[in-house]
Amino acid sequence: MLDTQTLGGAGFASQRTVGEDTTWDLAAYDGIELDIVHADEKKYTFLVKDELLPKSPNGREQSTISWEYDFTANKDGEKLFVRWEDLKPTYRGKEKKDAEPLKVDSIKRISIMNRRYVHLSNTVPTWRTRADLVPASSLHRKGHSRSRFVL
Repeated sequence: MLDTQTLGGAGFASQRTVGEDTTWDLAAYDGIELDIVHADEKKYTFLVKDELLPKSPNGREQSTISWEYDFTANKDGEKLFVRWEDLKPTYRGKEKKDAEPLKVDSIKRISIMNRRYVHLSNTVPTWRTRADLVPASSLHRKGHSRSRFVL
């Protein structure tokens, strides 16, 4: 269960890539494939960001546009392909229709999130991992559905 009181009133739980200095150039790819091994059939949001701002004076991250895709994964797992054009620009959870196009050659962060409107027994699905560090996803190269890059 997502406990918003323990989380200081936060309306979501998430996991994301770490580091502020990593940039992925994914321009050669059509999108990203989520390889979900097992899930709880709850609604999740996959996010990418192409901009990170310096932290505010109080040490908190500043909000930027997130490119989002909502999905519900099969409990037995599945591979879900998210094309770049399937991602919707949002700012603080609200659609931003006048956003500049996603800079797929400059991806700064990749996240999986669960919002408050979904109550969970676990905050994220079970993902196949590499060295138990990050969720494993594969990226499809344009025109070559069998060619992938594993994050």
